[in-house]
Amino acid sequence: MVHFLPVGFGILLAGILAFVANPRLPTFSFKVLKLYPTLLHDSTPAFSISADIRLHNANFITAEVYAFTFDVYYPDWEERLKNIGQVTDVFQKQSDPTTTSGSATKEATNGKKKDAIWTLAPRSNFEKVDDVMMVPTNAGMKVFSNLSWDAFQKSGLLQVPLSGVFHIKANGKIPLSMSMICNNNVLDAWNMEFQGVSCHLDYVGPGWTDLTIESARLRSKLEDTTWRAADFPLPEAEESAVETIS
Repeated sequence: MVHFLPVGFGILLAGILAFVANPRLPTFSFKVLKLYPTLLHDSTPAFSISADIRLHNANFITAEVYAFTFDVYYPDWEERLKNIGQVTDVFQKQSDPTTTSGSATKEATNGKKKDAIWTLAPRSNFEKVDDVMMVPTNAGMKVFSNLSWDAFQKSGLLQVPLSGVFHIKANGKIPLSMSMICNNNVLDAWNMEFQGVSCHLDYVGPGWTDLTIESARLRSKLEDTTWRAADFPLPEAEESAVETIS
């Protein structure tokens, strides 16, 4: 038995090192089941969303998700991207289980333990009906009128960029932050279904970055940049319908 412990530890270490050196972003999709307006604690208007969330973890280690934040974008009539909303987990209380030092956070030693929101087993699919919160922004009529016109012209099938930040633990041991930019995703506005299509890692590193600061950094890369749907052609399957989500 003693001889197997170093082997098992070596396998675990190799898996974690492979994840850090060459992590694979989870593919994702979700379908909105219920949506209703609500107010945050500071009276900010928001939407509470119940969604069927599906992810695929292509890595060889377990990834536990502890917090996430996504920003959603859409171009105005001048093809300039604007932030139209932010989506977060409903359990996000960053100042409670973590303390901030600079741009990174460390687990507090106050005896509290934050539970993972989702646990993604290695090389497998994950599905859960869960709640998320969306806070819309005041992007202006140029954006929402363009979005409405595109939805009418394209039978509700829209291409929507986003950026996002994950707080995870690799194999439940090592806290990591992953930031990604998705230049293209498919939103079926009529059926309220969403699928990630083209995403890439912008940052991965040890510790948990400050979600507010990191989200702002990603927004600065996308907001007011020129974006055209024609520059990001969809696979044939997504052009006809978002069938792979359901």
